Amino acid sequence: MATYKILLANPYAIVQHWHDQVYDVQDIFRPVLKHSSKYNNIHVRSEYIKPVNFSCDLVIYVIPSPGKSLVGAHFGAGDLTGSDGYTGGAWEDGRLVVGSEIFMANLLNVRQRSLLIYHEAMHNILKLDDKGLHGKGGLAGGEINADTKRKTENDKLIGKQLAKTPVQWQGGWKAM
Repeated sequence: MATYKILLANPYAIVQHWHDQVYDVQDIFRPVLKHSSKYNNIHVRSEYIKPVNFSCDLVIYVIPSPGKSLVGAHFGAGDLTGSDGYTGGAWEDGRLVVGSEIFMANLLNVRQRSLLIYHEAMHNILKLDDKGLHGKGGLAGGEINADTKRKTENDKLIGKQLAKTPVQWQGGWKAM
């Protein structure tokens, strides 16, 4: 079995307790692994300098606010005012490329950010828009807050698709 690698990309070099965030994201994703046929371990890291080699399965950009969106700007999201996160994708060079980001402006603590990272990861890995994902409830629902309850069904959905994570957009630093 293999290790699923998540990069919390921080191109704006936001200062926070990244160590706490990395471990919380690992903890939130750990239950997903029991539903994966390929992965039995998870590794999360944070980078504020563009990696020479992304060497990861999933990239989630951490952005100060919707007005500084990188993924949304690249994939033509339009106005993201009031959003806590965004995932978009497009066919580039004959392959589906997907990008995800969360906006720190309204996310007040480590747990809230981790829950939204999980939510945006579901959009990314499952390749579902709001209409396709939000009706599934739990961390797939349209409103994610500290009281949102995890559903085993969410973990099963994402776990079964980990091996099929789409190509991740790596243009965040270049887009700034």
